[in-house]
Amino acid sequence: MSEKIYRVFMSTPLGKKYGTLAASIVGSDLSGHLDILAHSEPFEGTIDSTGNCVISGVFITLMHRVPYKATGTLSDSSVHLMMQGERRTYELSGNRVSEKEETDL
Repeated sequence: MSEKIYRVFMSTPLGKKYGTLAASIVGSDLSGHLDILAHSEPFEGTIDSTGNCVISGVFITLMHRVPYKATGTLSDSSVHLMMQGERRTYELSGNRVSEKEETDL
């Protein structure tokens, strides 16, 4: 099992929103939590040997609960996802935090 934590930002119509993404990989199964917009929500999906992944989950805004399906890449150093919600697409990007920083989170 491999666990990684990333500092991420989501591009929204109201600007960049910052948070963290914690991912666990077991074989081709990918799961974890996305902490953004003052909420922590689980996600699950799959990942291949080159880091291409498909995940699904929800994030919560002030007004809505937004289910999404995301495609993109997750590597040892970074994450980049295109998250398709009900009405729009959101881009989520970030870099892995160091092991020292993980203990501070």
